[in-house]
Amino acid sequence: MKPLFLTLTVLFLYAVSVTAQPARAMTLEDCLSLALLQNPAVENARTGMLIPDHQRAEVRAGLLPQINANAHYQYYLQVPRQMVPASAFGGPEGQYNAARFGVPINLSTSVQVTQVLYSPSLTLALNQVETGRQVAQLQWRNAREEVVYNVSAAFFNAQALAKQIDFLEGNLVSLEKVTQTTRLLADQQLATPVDVQRLQLQQENLQNGLQNLREQHDQTLRLLQLLMVIPQTETIRLDTTIEIPDATALMRPEAQRTDLQLLEKQKNNNILERQRIRAGALPIVAAFGSYNYSGFGKFGDNSFLKFYPASAIGLSAQWNIFDGRARRARLSQKNLEFQQLEHQYTFLQQNIAMETVNARNQILSNRRLLVAAESSVQLAGKVLQQTALQLREGLADITDLLNAETALREAQINYLNTMTNLRIAQLEMNKATGRLLD
Repeated sequence: MKPLFLTLTVLFLYAVSVTAQPARAMTLEDCLSLALLQNPAVENARTGMLIPDHQRAEVRAGLLPQINANAHYQYYLQVPRQMVPASAFGGPEGQYNAARFGVPINLSTSVQVTQVLYSPSLTLALNQVETGRQVAQLQWRNAREEVVYNVSAAFFNAQALAKQIDFLEGNLVSLEKVTQTTRLLADQQLATPVDVQRLQLQQENLQNGLQNLREQHDQTLRLLQLLMVIPQTETIRLDTTIEIPDATALMRPEAQRTDLQLLEKQKNNNILERQRIRAGALPIVAAFGSYNYSGFGKFGDNSFLKFYPASAIGLSAQWNIFDGRARRARLSQKNLEFQQLEHQYTFLQQNIAMETVNARNQILSNRRLLVAAESSVQLAGKVLQQTALQLREGLADITDLLNAETALREAQINYLNTMTNLRIAQLEMNKATGRLLD
């Protein structure tokens, strides 16, 4: 009993220690891997790739032999009569008598096998299924690209907010030190109480701004959890290391966009649909074979039940010669739809070219701005330090310090915004060139 108790205790303490360990900071690659694995949009698209297999099996079934069995039983309460010439039974010409043919009991079973020999529409349907398979694969890729884009954008935003929080917390620490120094100077009548109050007011403003940033950061994390299908009750932590993209993306060759390929497949499917409509004017030829086993009899006096077999083979042809011009109307609709697809394809090509140029210009512009913004942060930090030193020496006032602190905060925000814009521009370039999954 004691060894079992010790074992359970050790396992319990191990579980508590594992639970108490902080979660590993998730990198962008971690977030993308989890989202691509669990996101419902990707899962739905992955499931959609299985549908064409069953569609193909359904179409191929029309090319395989079709076997049908029938059974029929009928009992006549009154055997029907037919009018027959009386002369057939030795009667006078021109007269007819009602006679009963058949027996009350009619029983039959039959089996028929049909094999399509020629059906252009079924052959074209197989080609359409193959096009549908390619469309499903492209839709899966498109869903993954959208997830990559959304997760990356949310991750970049969360990192920028985390950096802003770090900057603001550091500013608050520095401002608190200055406030304490100014309070001591006020006690020595080297500063006024108003100076202390102004610094305290600035602290409160920074704390309110910090609270807003934290709420925005939490909202962005919740969005990431939603994209990665992580329960909202759990807590995630992101790696705050920001990697500045290099300029190699501008030299990477473009890949064909998934949405452009989807439009191409839609055009191909439209062509196949028009071919199927035209094929509707051609005959469908099939071979068939049948075997019947019929029984006849009656109840009562002289009752009997006898069975007789019958079999046949043959060819059949179905040819819709005139359909009221419905085929022509459907063909006209598909021609107009093809024109719409052509217009969409041309516009999408122009839009992609515009997105590529805009993303390239944004990358170049933000790279130049980032260098200037980084220099501004360093300069504003030095100015704030010098102003704080001058304040202690009585060479500057509180207004100068507050202005220097505001300038530093604005420089920090501008730096982070520029960096985020650069990363988003890089993301837009990957989207425009079809390289989100690379």
